Amino acid sequence: MKHYQHILVLVNDEQDGPLLLHRANQMVHQDARITLAHIMIDYRAMNYISDSMMNDAGSNQVIEIKALLNHLAASSPYPVTTRVIISLDKVRALATFIRKQEVDLVIIGHHNRLFGVLTSRSMAFINHLDVDCFICHIPPD
Repeated sequence: MKHYQHILVLVNDEQDGPLLLHRANQMVHQDARITLAHIMIDYRAMNYISDSMMNDAGSNQVIEIKALLNHLAASSPYPVTTRVIISLDKVRALATFIRKQEVDLVIIGHHNRLFGVLTSRSMAFINHLDVDCFICHIPPD
């Protein structure tokens, strides 16, 4: 099995986060790095008129996600960094992050649900990223 140097784990929420981090911990070796990340759409960039309620909601989402990522990072036996990526173009922002941070494996969760093939975010990343992707099935609640 290939030894990855930098594993990026894309966390969506508290349901998939622990499972995906556990999978990364199983795949990591002594000199590798793990980064937990969450990608958010930057709704503020679409805000043509100042709307403090939208800005407050966006800020609260970032705070909640950072708290989740930090909680997950603290539960790992390996050093883990965290990152919230905010952009209108998720795929391009992720590809830029991967290139700049020299990520060589992306771990993504996938829910097996109705219309999952059509609406899967995982498939969009697989089709546009040029690094290895590991898809982890997230079982239903």
